Amino acid sequence: TGTSTRKRKSFLQMMNDATLGKFDLIITREVSRFARNTVDTLQETRKLKKIDVEVYFTDDNIWTIQDDDGELKLTIMATLAQNESKKTSTRVKAGQKISFQNGVIYGNGNVLGYDRIGKNQFVINEEQGKTVQMMFDWYESGQGVRSICYLLEQNKRLTATGLTHWDAGVVSRTIQNSIYCGIIEYRKQFVPD
Repeated sequence: TGTSTRKRKSFLQMMNDATLGKFDLIITREVSRFARNTVDTLQETRKLKKIDVEVYFTDDNIWTIQDDDGELKLTIMATLAQNESKKTSTRVKAGQKISFQNGVIYGNGNVLGYDRIGKNQFVINEEQGKTVQMMFDWYESGQGVRSICYLLEQNKRLTATGLTHWDAGVVSRTIQNSIYCGIIEYRKQFVPD
């Protein structure tokens, strides 16, 4: 996603490499592939311009140093990209809301202890269900998640994807997953605009 440069490790690495003088030109297809936030687009291209690194947007035919109207064109295209990103987000959220109301289950259905049937139904997978029961029993008896991982591996229990190695994060998320209480919960996290 190009919505925030702070969350893009490769983008930040590219900016760091630019400051180290590793290149003098960045070629990208369009403004929306560089960033989808007008402020980020202008700030980052200005930083690059100060160190004589040019950005060329091929589809938009914008050069950030060679073109006299480059920043004006860039501002317009970045604003359009930001607006399109916002509209896409609104459409996705509206579609999700309708799906929630219609009982559509999101995700790939790869939930330990269940097999997904069609779009809207889970059925208990008996073998995996035993693994889930073991986790909860061990946790209730005072075992920590790392200890549970070890016990699962010792008992040759398989993950939902069929692996033999257990990760503490997987065990922790399983124990905290409301689906094991019969509740399918959406939008556990909310990111404000």
